[in-house]
Amino acid sequence: METIPIDPKGDVCFVLNAADENKVGFVVSSKVLTLASDVFSAMLSPHFREGDALLLSVANVDL
Repeated sequence: METIPIDPKGDVCFVLNAADENKVGFVVSSKVLTLASDVFSAMLSPHFREGDALLLSVANVDL
């Protein structure tokens, strides 16, 4: 999988499947996502699996 760091210190990775079935990951900051979007704020809270993974991990969380 090709990974493109939008934020080199990011802790969330958006994984996209391209038409040719190659995966591309974009590393971004969960803090910026939660400030910009109520949806991501909720998704990255401890009430959702992605939020739990973010709190418990030292690696990136795939969305």
